[in-house]
Amino acid sequence: MSYFVVGVGGSGAKLMHSLVHLSAAGLLPDGGRTLLGYLVDPDESNGSVHECSQVAALYSRCKGLQIGSKTSLFKNRIELTGPLSPVEGQDVANLNSFFDYTSLSRTSPDEAALMELLFSPAERELKILQGFRGRPAIGATVFGKTVDFEDADWKKLGERALAARTHAAVPLLLAGSVFGGSGAAGVPTICRLLSQHLRAKIDNLRVGLILFLPYFTYDPVPGEPMQADPHQFPSATAEALKYYDEGDFLDFCDEIYALGERYPAKMPRSSVGAKEQRNPPHFLEMIAGLGAVRFLGGTPIEDAEHVVSLAARAHENTLQWADLPTAAGEHPSQTAKLQQMILFAVAYHYVLYPTIESGDRNNPILDHLEDVPGHDAAEDLAAVDAYLVAFLSWLLSISTPERAEAPAVFSPGLVDPDVFAVRDGYGWRLKTRKVAARKGGGEGEFREKDIGRLFRNLETKVQPNLRDIHRSSNTAVQDPDARGAGKLVRAIYDACKLA
Repeated sequence: MSYFVVGVGGSGAKLMHSLVHLSAAGLLPDGGRTLLGYLVDPDESNGSVHECSQVAALYSRCKGLQIGSKTSLFKNRIELTGPLSPVEGQDVANLNSFFDYTSLSRTSPDEAALMELLFSPAERELKILQGFRGRPAIGATVFGKTVDFEDADWKKLGERALAARTHAAVPLLLAGSVFGGSGAAGVPTICRLLSQHLRAKIDNLRVGLILFLPYFTYDPVPGEPMQADPHQFPSATAEALKYYDEGDFLDFCDEIYALGERYPAKMPRSSVGAKEQRNPPHFLEMIAGLGAVRFLGGTPIEDAEHVVSLAARAHENTLQWADLPTAAGEHPSQTAKLQQMILFAVAYHYVLYPTIESGDRNNPILDHLEDVPGHDAAEDLAAVDAYLVAFLSWLLSISTPERAEAPAVFSPGLVDPDVFAVRDGYGWRLKTRKVAARKGGGEGEFREKDIGRLFRNLETKVQPNLRDIHRSSNTAVQDPDARGAGKLVRAIYDACKLA
């Protein structure tokens, strides 16, 4: 049993990144299903793609622990494939070499003339090592020729989708931007190809799209004659949405989510691609992740040709818990799971893991490790800490976007970042924590008393109580499937549920 998500380009990878964290918090609707993620990008070294792969690897390491069956923490398996590139030999690939323009000029002059009509000499010679530089026409041409369902990775996706058709529905979700290069080119092209390939074989296939409208901007990259221009994003978006409309995508897509931000975030670093293209996470990607959760758990709406749902936050300069869009009736449970995950990350990394790391056998929380060798437990607990650091970094970024231009500075409305982070120059960084004496000691910047003000705008008005967390963490875990280091992790997670 699987969910299928195809993330195209940098924005598609950012959606997948958020979906990993939402899965860790237990928001995917069916814990028995595997999240099969496919990252598609001509730029195999794209920083956002690489970061997503790193986070997914940390998640999988934690999923391997025996945390137990009666919990939402890390409940779904995640398998990430990619990045899948539409071309080989990227260091020399361009349209001329891709279509063998020189030979085409001799053998099929009409086709060569069509290429000359559609693409300028500079576009035909543009190396696509680092993507399509905001030119989706180039990308669509390449994707349309190279997506081959006999290729190993695409074939495997098709085979696993066919194997899942015995279930109530086979959800296939594609995500990417409409204003850039890779996503704008790849999402509609791959969507059509996949739908045509699978729809005839899978009666219960459900196809969904998550389309990112402009939500960030950046300065030009010096010395690059051909690059995406943020000033062209609005017109590119208008044309893209017109294409989706005139292309009748609603006829073969069950749900389409379009998300944008009125006040775009300013990316701290400009790049045409490669590892430098690693934009900080943005809260819109978490909203998109919630849309993905809604789609993956949804069923077709009967007796309605088209249904339009709108979501918006109450105030322009903040995002609060009440603003988060969820499936009908799921808001209390989904926000509660997110809050528990956030508290678990802060309490584990800053409060409990340092005391565990100290090795003090008089610490009652270590009684959970009575059935596991100390060395094995240390590696497992360190792996959980590494994932939670990645989670907290993501949480910090989505809570503190730097706007390019706005009438007011964005005010964090979900959490108080001052509890676990400090300003560092023009940005933020996580606070340091106390260190065990055997590792050099040090109190760190985090203050345990601040945990009581971690959340903002809670609908239940209940704030964390560190004394209760300590006491509950020492309580035996009532789940026979929780063992070893997983039992200790589970005890801490259970203790972090807000009353």
